[in-house]
Amino acid sequence: MLRNENEDKDKLSQELRDLIDEMASEGMKQYFVDNAMKKVRQGAHPDTKQNYGWSLLRMLARNNVYGKYYSLIEELVKTYKADINTKDEQGYTPLESMISVKLDVKHIMNFIRLGAHDSKGKPFVNLLADDERNISLTKIDLAFLFGDEYVLRSGSYYKARNIGSGTFSQVFFGKKDEQKVAIKSYKPDINFDTFIEEADFLIKLKEQANQSSNIIHLIGIDLGIHSNIILEYASKGTLSDFMKAKSADWKTRYTFVKGVVSGLKFIHDCKIIHCDIKVANILLDGDDLQVKICDFTNALNEGAAAAYPRTSAAYCAPEVYQMSNHTRASDVFSLGVLIWEIAAWRQAWNVLIEVIYKDQAISLTDKDRDEIIKNIHEYYAGGKRLGIPSKKPNKTPSKISSMIHMCWSGDASRRPTAPKLEKELSTDICIESDACRQMRL
Repeated sequence: MLRNENEDKDKLSQELRDLIDEMASEGMKQYFVDNAMKKVRQGAHPDTKQNYGWSLLRMLARNNVYGKYYSLIEELVKTYKADINTKDEQGYTPLESMISVKLDVKHIMNFIRLGAHDSKGKPFVNLLADDERNISLTKIDLAFLFGDEYVLRSGSYYKARNIGSGTFSQVFFGKKDEQKVAIKSYKPDINFDTFIEEADFLIKLKEQANQSSNIIHLIGIDLGIHSNIILEYASKGTLSDFMKAKSADWKTRYTFVKGVVSGLKFIHDCKIIHCDIKVANILLDGDDLQVKICDFTNALNEGAAAAYPRTSAAYCAPEVYQMSNHTRASDVFSLGVLIWEIAAWRQAWNVLIEVIYKDQAISLTDKDRDEIIKNIHEYYAGGKRLGIPSKKPNKTPSKISSMIHMCWSGDASRRPTAPKLEKELSTDICIESDACRQMRL
């Protein structure tokens, strides 16, 4: 019986190859697409590699009316396990064929999201900049990729002064028309993929119907000398700088906790893992100090693998350091450390160094930074945590103390979700008498 089934499938696969031969010679016709898909659904294998060089997947991918058949390509890859990176007789993958016919970047990006790469495993940006194919990423391509409404003219905004710097970029205060903006300008030596990926995450967050006020909002993108992401301006700077400059009562601190939890819930609802929740990535805006989570440089789509830990050491969950396994739960671990910082009004990195190297006078120049990071991870992996302030005048409200303990549990499955934390915080902290007393101090 099995032999007959295999013979039937072999026959179907031959019929499929014949159909694809006709498609290759006569062009893309709905009749051939419909019949080829019918053969696949009946059991014919979608990849026809036997001295053939092309597959149904390739024929769909390389055609200029690609968008019309994207759902079929998804079906071939996801349902029928077609090899999205099978090579033709010249050694090219479908992605390279799509680029060779100058398919719209928007369609190329969709194909990338299904796992496509070139014959050497390179990302699509390398292909778009390939001089031999004479293809470059232009503002027109950006409009296809992100939508016309997000691509700004270089002269429509300007940089006034530098207000921050990081590994990947510098941030400038500026204006777009009369609106105050922050301009994140990527350094020239940073992989262009990083810019594209962050812009893609910010657009995904912005286009949600239930926009969050606790996420920094995208205004637009531009390719100048540097790759620029233009964002709303948060007038009070980072929570990190705010903590260094002044103190705050628990009423204010509690609004910070609620804002970060609300923003993280929104991010997770969008199936994004932030991967770098920390006080330096929390902005404050306006007289009411509204929290806005920023910096999606290290973010991942939920379920995506990472080659290395993307989280700063003081906030990094044990499982991330061990396996680079970024999840909602690892974001919640980082959140727990951040809430501890709000409670202690100190930065965890400095306190961890004090605790780990308590008998030694130490500075970052005295010890190799990698060794410090390793020791911090071993501290967390061993089940150790920083002490939560429990004495007046800095006593931590019991609700917040309990939340910190739950968030930085060594068992990722025991950590609460962001929605659960938001619900827990929905009741006023003043129901706890110890917190109320602190608010009146």
